[in-house]
Amino acid sequence: YQRRVREKLKVRRNTMVRADFFLSRATKLLSSGLLIGIVFAPYLFRDASLLYPKIVPILAVIVLFTGLYNTHALKPSKMGRNKGTWWIFVGIKIALFLALTPVVDRFIGPESLRLFRVVAVVASLLLGTIAKYYREANEKEK
Repeated sequence: YQRRVREKLKVRRNTMVRADFFLSRATKLLSSGLLIGIVFAPYLFRDASLLYPKIVPILAVIVLFTGLYNTHALKPSKMGRNKGTWWIFVGIKIALFLALTPVVDRFIGPESLRLFRVVAVVASLLLGTIAKYYREANEKEK
């Protein structure tokens, strides 16, 4: 009876979190929060644009690299046949974060650039949420 209960609850014996995974996730959450705040700041405060050009690309790169490291930590190979769609979500998120770097500045005007970056951050948040639930749902199907 206890074995069936453990199997149903999927109790793990090793519940310790690796320090590097924890540090990567904490760094990603902190830099994502700062990135969201800075991207929305010009719409909320008048003098917020001073930090914008210098910090946004740095935060975007930090979020990108910690996200890729976290992807390694998630072990998407355990997803089975549905991992292709999840990788498409991750690829789109990478493209959206690359849109926050100075490369895009040459192609879009300054006023449109702020709105474009807000849309990119909101879209990446939505895609991140969708990708997380998609991954979790497909891991449980096994």
